[in-house]
Amino acid sequence: MKVKEVLALAAANLGREDLASAVSAADAAAEGELKTLLGCYNSVENEVALDYYPLVRTDRMEIAEGKIYYTMFSRSPVCIYGVRTSAGRALPYEKLSDRIETEKRRGPYLVTYSYAPAVKALGADVEADPRVSPRLLALGAASEFCLVTGKFREAELWESRYRDALRAVGRTRKKLAMRSRRWD
Repeated sequence: MKVKEVLALAAANLGREDLASAVSAADAAAEGELKTLLGCYNSVENEVALDYYPLVRTDRMEIAEGKIYYTMFSRSPVCIYGVRTSAGRALPYEKLSDRIETEKRRGPYLVTYSYAPAVKALGADVEADPRVSPRLLALGAASEFCLVTGKFREAELWESRYRDALRAVGRTRKKLAMRSRRWD
């Protein structure tokens, strides 16, 4: 899904047909309220990825002397979950300010980590955990947009819906079971 589609959904939620048509008509550059809405979207996507449903990635790296510098990652790491050999054996590691240190041996390492999403433009793809729906992101963007534009009562309403949607993603759906009736 594209960021543009989430922004159109957020504008439609707000009842702003003028903003929804501006989203559809915009090419790559965002201006005015559209730029504000895009900034709100980026803020919400970042919040969801860092605080609720992290974006996890595993990079394969050729390392010498057991030092893995943060600049070597394909994305900027936020949290390191583990370091493994190419055979899958977990290795102990130590996090330092500019690198991770592990066993002093050569060879490929697999490093699993979470990262922050990049700042998006209108035509970019949504970068979120598969459990996170476009609706959830649109609710968050609508809430942020109302807050930024000074519509505090509306912001409170959209914030409530957004938080409810976040909680609903984490809930597991259980099958409802009733005890059988007994006629004694």
